[in-house]
Amino acid sequence: MTSSSVEQSVHAYQIVHQRHAIERIAQRGIREEDVEHLLLAGETIKEKAMKCVICKQGETQSGTTTMTLEKDTTTVIFKKVPTEVCETCSEAYPDAATTRHLLHVVEEAARAGVQVDVRSYAA
Repeated sequence: MTSSSVEQSVHAYQIVHQRHAIERIAQRGIREEDVEHLLLAGETIKEKAMKCVICKQGETQSGTTTMTLEKDTTTVIFKKVPTEVCETCSEAYPDAATTRHLLHVVEEAARAGVQVDVRSYAA
């Protein structure tokens, strides 16, 4: 299945998804019939495990991790960040929305002059 055939299926039912979602569906090899069924039934697509790009051995699974981000003189430590985690090397792969949120929080902390902040993740 190509991303263009997925996009055509989505537009046929007047459902709008972001381009990256369509591309990920195609990358996962999900069949066009399955996309149509899921869209009509209102179901969600389960994440397939991804091969870790760091260790090349493990696969990812849903979990949480602690992440440290720095900007200029500001350091923010986030605990319990929802992410995909490699079962072998523990490399974390947060999704785009989580990443945007973390970067936004660090940006605000830097503007406020915070030097070090430790917090639990909250969306």
